[in-house]
Amino acid sequence: MNAAARPQTAAGPSFAADAALAAGGRLPQGGLTESGTASGRLAVTPWRGRLRGIAGSGVASTGAMLFALKLAGCGLGLGMHLALARLLGVSAYGTFATAFNAANLVAIFAACGMPLTASRFLPRYLSLGERDLAKGYLDAAAVATLAGGLAGGAILLASALLARAEQPELALALAAASPLVLLLSLAQTATALLQALHRPLAAEFPILILRPLLVAGACALLALPALRLLDAAMALLVLALGSALALWPTGRALRRALAPLDLPARGRHPLRDWLAPGALLLLLVGGAALNERLDVMIVSAFVDPGEAGVYSVAARFGALISLGTAAATVRAMPMIAESLAQGDRGAAARTAAQCTRTALALAAIGGVPLFLGAGPLLSLFGPGFESGATALRLLVAGHAALAFGGAASTALIASGNERRIAVVTGAGILANVLLNLLLVPRFGMDGAAMATLATLALTGLGLVLTARRVLGIGVLSGRDLRI
Repeated sequence: MNAAARPQTAAGPSFAADAALAAGGRLPQGGLTESGTASGRLAVTPWRGRLRGIAGSGVASTGAMLFALKLAGCGLGLGMHLALARLLGVSAYGTFATAFNAANLVAIFAACGMPLTASRFLPRYLSLGERDLAKGYLDAAAVATLAGGLAGGAILLASALLARAEQPELALALAAASPLVLLLSLAQTATALLQALHRPLAAEFPILILRPLLVAGACALLALPALRLLDAAMALLVLALGSALALWPTGRALRRALAPLDLPARGRHPLRDWLAPGALLLLLVGGAALNERLDVMIVSAFVDPGEAGVYSVAARFGALISLGTAAATVRAMPMIAESLAQGDRGAAARTAAQCTRTALALAAIGGVPLFLGAGPLLSLFGPGFESGATALRLLVAGHAALAFGGAASTALIASGNERRIAVVTGAGILANVLLNLLLVPRFGMDGAAMATLATLALTGLGLVLTARRVLGIGVLSGRDLRI
């Protein structure tokens, strides 16, 4: 599900804030009535027309640029890992990958789900002039990220102590990876806040582009015959340094985005309102992270590790298709949140439809070459990898089918319906496990790909139908269905 740049069409963090700042230098004050309409002095009309205008083109242009950026970032990231594998060798690279994946998984949970709700709450508070809540949310996100990142690093250090006797190399790698948890958590939160403030380019560029270039260059230097300093632990320390350097421009961009908001010195902190949906989304994201690795583990258990390796490469390439969905939804989520906060389901439906069309177009752009060139592409990794061509084609089709549900998922999150997403995606995870257990023993990695295709298609359909029933919007037609 997961999945994840745009031209800066808005100087401020929301269209309501832009209009108010241009008019009088201050954000409007007001709220929503029970019917969902604006009350108080909230200036709705100036920005609503602007939102409608941008919905038709901003999502598409932003989605295309984000897709290109994410695709370039994935290519550089893949190149970084290929370089590390060649420089370290199979055994040391396996140690590096184990510790790096552990740091990534811990970092997902470190911020208590706060980054996952940024695009829901922050645009709403700013568009309604609730600056004290916006300030409180930013403070809570910072505290949760710092505390969770430090705690996560301590967990890796404790794991290193436990593994020291039997697996000293892994223990050393886990210790070297412990600073990564805090750095990855900070990057995750800063990226989410910048996306919520309509600055996805600044959010994505440093970690996707700068970090792999810095890490690959530094590791190649350390591996020179004159130095011979590169091992798994050193590679992880270099990765931590590269993450810190990439985080610096992200932090600067976030400070610039927050500077004109005139936020109060103290904020309100309704933590339960933030942590409950964040925790639910966190479970979804964590479940998805585990689910992405489950089919590989089942192939390894029921077939053999060699076929699991081929399938893991095919799965990595298949997941590239979902980058288009992620790119489109990043731009669309704050716009949908603002529209729903104003009670304008029509504008939310139009944005969602544009998001769906953009996601499908990007899925086609990325999917057709992968589908047609699956065999030659996989053969680049070595003899025997071309056997995963059928699996790759099935995975491409599955991720393309999931693109139908991307905008529906975004609209449900923006409207506070995370529990309904949990039901759909939870059912999808369960179906994926059962189908893998049924199909993999008979069809091998192709069976795993069949299970993934069926799961992703059913999940996308379930999300579209849920958004239609709960919100009354057509994410494909772009209509308010309750009119």
